[in-house]
Amino acid sequence: MTIKKKIEKEVFLRDQFISKGSDIPFSEKLAFRNVLVRFPATILNNLDERLKKAQWLSRNAWIMQAIQDKLNKDENESQS
Repeated sequence: MTIKKKIEKEVFLRDQFISKGSDIPFSEKLAFRNVLVRFPATILNNLDERLKKAQWLSRNAWIMQAIQDKLNKDENESQS
């Protein structure tokens, strides 16, 4: 397998993984940027426990979904 095909396969698998567990649609046109966010340890511990019980894929997916839900709620309230 060539390196290019291996990288393409890894990117495909990564994209599949990212798109699972989130209602946020994923497409190749979606650009990701890194952001450093600091949380108190107690919040992360509580979140991790909840994620284990709910069998979410990742903390990142949960946080992305929570942010999207809040943005949608705020937008709906501003249009009312």
